[in-house]
Amino acid sequence: MNKEMTLNEYEEFVLGLMSPYSMKDQESKLATAGLGLSGEGGEFADNCKKILFHGKEMTEEVRQDMIKELGDSFFYLAFAAREVCGVSLQEVLNTNVEKLSDRYKEKKFSVEEFKAKEKAKRSFSNDDDYSPWWKLPKFFGFK
Repeated sequence: MNKEMTLNEYEEFVLGLMSPYSMKDQESKLATAGLGLSGEGGEFADNCKKILFHGKEMTEEVRQDMIKELGDSFFYLAFAAREVCGVSLQEVLNTNVEKLSDRYKEKKFSVEEFKAKEKAKRSFSNDDDYSPWWKLPKFFGFK
């Protein structure tokens, strides 16, 4: 295993691996970031789907594959931060911590705070709109 990298070192590593086509112009950078994040996130999600709904076992091999897909997602996240948004990964993390700290005043998840935020954002009033994922079939009208 290589030595541990800082976030800034990783960003430079990522930029060094980008193809000239990905770096050609802002449109190419946007396409690379968006499609890369979507594709790699989809591969991770596909593993989740197969485990939850198709009987795939969560073996060490599957876990390692999921870790690799998270790494690939992180690759495109680093690219998006630097080349699309013009910020460092550290700034993305800091912004996220600030946003979540503002949302969750006690620094932990609260269903009540989540519902209040969603209600204000979308004007939902029905508690059934906040069903956990395993109740989705009922949410969509399936029995």
